[in-house]
Parts: sequence; C-alpha cells; structure tokens
Amino acid sequence: ESYFTLDGAAMPGNSGFYSSDRKETPTDVKHKHESKFPEKVMVWMVISYRGLGEIFVSPKGQSMNRHVYIKECLPRVKKFENKFYKAREKKDIWFWPDLATAHYAKDTVAEMAALDLQYITKELNPPNAPQIRPIENYWSALKQKVYEGNWSAKNRKQLIRRIKFSAKNIESKTYQNLFVNLKSNMRRAVKNGLESLI
Repeated sequence: ESYFTLDGAAMPGNSGFYSSDRKETPTDVKHKHESKFPEKVMVWMVISYRGLGEIFVSPKGQSMNRHVYIKECLPRVKKFENKFYKAREKKDIWFWPDLATAHYAKDTVAEMAALDLQYITKELNPPNAPQIRPIENYWSALKQKVYEGNWSAKNRKQLIRRIKFSAKNIESKTYQNLFVNLKSNMRRAVKNGLESLI
C-alpha cells in the first residue's frame, strides 16, 4: 500500500520550483502553505509481470489492520491469481507482502493458507528492501502519472478518481519492465547486499 496526498507535495521534485526571476514569481508559489497533517488517501494493490490487480482505497480515517487486510486485500490477491495464472502455474508464483504487522498476523497467515496463496514467509522476507520490490517502483511511476503537470486535487473523491484513471492508463511495459531483472537483482542482493543495487 501507499499514501497519496491532494497536491503531491511530498513527491520528489514537487517540493521546489525554478524561476529566472524571483521577483516575478507569484507569492503563492514562493510561500505555499502546507498542512501539518495533510489529507491522505491510502491505496493498496497487487501487481505482477502479467498485469495489475483491483485497487482498494481505504475509507477515510481507516488504517490498514489485519481485519481490513483479510476482508479487502487478500480476496483481491486470489482474484488476481485466478485471472492471470492457470492452475498448473500457481505452484511457481509467490505473493510477496512487505513486513507490515497486518500482513503476518496469525489471522492473516491462516487466511492466506485457506485461500491457498503461496506467500513469502516472514522469516524469508528481507526487511528494508525497497530496491528489489517491484511494487515500490510501481508506486513511484503511478504517483508521477497522478501528479504530472503539477496537478492537484480539490478533494478526496477527485484524487481517488485520478489515481484509478492513471492506473488504467499506465502502459503495460511500465510495470513489466520492473520484473525483468528481479531474479538477478535478488541474487545480487543476497551475494553483495542491498546497497549493491543502488
């Protein structure tokens, strides 16, 4: 999952501006006020080389916990698996959540087993490894698409519509490319450490 704000100010490259003349720069650009607690939209989804899963947008004020994860997210993983993979292929695919508490709660692990999802166990899941997780780079690509042209939302509903629209319009090669070197990067990280991928 990842968080989106109305104006994308937290996005790298969106927090500054360029000007040939500071005196001519509008005041609202030079002195943009930011809320201490900006409104956020939490978005969850699953991806693989073959496609994108159904987006889940958490209701306002609701954080990701094991109950939400089990009810809203894991069924989407199973639906995704059934859509993109034949029965004989499922033994070769692995669901790779991050190490958030909700992802490995006792109830969650039981539900993944009940859904017959083959997943990376907590003991084998490397901590702090965004460099080798394709979904992390996908979030960056999606956010660039959402906020391109200095776009900002007037409200939460508008932002959610924009996120879903942008996800539908990301070219398949964008996320497919994220998986091209996954195996070699994992081997390299095991052999030389995660820093070798930076």
